Amino acid sequence: MSFSLSAVKGRALRVNNVSRRFGVPERTVRYWAETGRLAGFRLTPKIWGFYAADVEAFRLKRGLAPRVA
Repeated sequence: MSFSLSAVKGRALRVNNVSRRFGVPERTVRYWAETGRLAGFRLTPKIWGFYAADVEAFRLKRGLAPRVA
């Protein structure tokens, strides 16, 4: 039986999606990823990706409220 990691962890988000979700600058999201605070992966050497499940776990752990547009 095979399955994809995205099927388990949810869809992949980019830096701009995460920054809008938390109401923080994109640079902050990159910093969180570079320092290991937010689990992410490199799509290219300059572009980060994040699984929705990891972003939600980070939000709950840090006590951050999602930004309501």
